[in-house]
Amino acid sequence: MAGRNKSYSADYFSHDADASSDEKIMYLESKFGHTGYALYFKLLERMARSDNFELCWDEIKISIYASEFGISVTEMESFIKECCRKEIKAFILKSKKLYSKGLKNRMKPLIEKREYNRKKYDEKISKKNKELANSVTGKSLKITEITQSKGKESKGKETKRTLFKRLKDYLIEKIPKELETTKEDILSFFKYRMEDTIKGKKQPYETTAGIDGLIRDLKVCVGEGYNPIECCNIAKQNGWLTPRASYFKNIKMNNKTPFRAETKEERDKEIREALA
Repeated sequence: MAGRNKSYSADYFSHDADASSDEKIMYLESKFGHTGYALYFKLLERMARSDNFELCWDEIKISIYASEFGISVTEMESFIKECCRKEIKAFILKSKKLYSKGLKNRMKPLIEKREYNRKKYDEKISKKNKELANSVTGKSLKITEITQSKGKESKGKETKRTLFKRLKDYLIEKIPKELETTKEDILSFFKYRMEDTIKGKKQPYETTAGIDGLIRDLKVCVGEGYNPIECCNIAKQNGWLTPRASYFKNIKMNNKTPFRAETKEERDKEIREALA
């Protein structure tokens, strides 16, 4: 994670009102006049704006600063030599770096404050990134859960369809000879009921015992003199779970006089009239 850029320079520094009374500055003025005072603070300004409050100090830089300040290279070199005297220590020259120990000490609180603010900023960004990551992870988990749920649902439907095929094969084997001519109608009624099973509604024909019960109900219908095809169709149109003979007990229905109505409304009317 990239935080705020570290900065080791400043746009300003404090200038004491009694700076001219400082012994090192008084010495520089005694050697170079008002030019010494001006050079000292001009160089401090450059140091304050430079990285780590240090100036690169080599032949090229000496020439540049001398030209900028309107003095000769010799005068610049002489001035720095006096500044760096151990009795003065206005500046320190080390490894071609020129700096002021006093300036660095003055800037230390500023750098520490910047470090503190940068740390707080990085912590804030890190917290936001973690919250964002958790949010994305949460959404990913939710999507995964939905996907898994759909997978389970799909698997469940496939299991129901497998069950449907197995029970259908079992039903075909169980249809007796006396109902052989109504085979397609029986299978149609079975499919109609099992479609609700696949959708999650519990039905009586989800087991082989339920299939045996369907065959038994149809045999009873035939024994009572009812047309098994009409029994299945009426049960299907009226949403009955099974075509039990008891549902048609008072309905006179046989192969010679089947119900002739084609719509559910007409069929319901005929049933009501037959039961009246």
